[in-house]
Amino acid sequence: RSRYRAMLMCRVLAAKAKNLTQPDHNLVAAPAGFDSHVHVRGAPGGGPSYDELLVCDNNQIRPLYLVVY
Repeated sequence: RSRYRAMLMCRVLAAKAKNLTQPDHNLVAAPAGFDSHVHVRGAPGGGPSYDELLVCDNNQIRPLYLVVY
């Protein structure tokens, strides 16, 4: 019940990402030939309407700032 909100801003070390236009709910790791990042790009008429970067390896996420507002 705090009146404050918090947001963690991070840097993601993304390299070779697989571009998908449809969501794949069975995906638990990056496809063969790609690193641990999967990039889902929003497509008109299907899938999410925003870009999404899914990171499978926590070691590739670096916290930068904690914003409390």
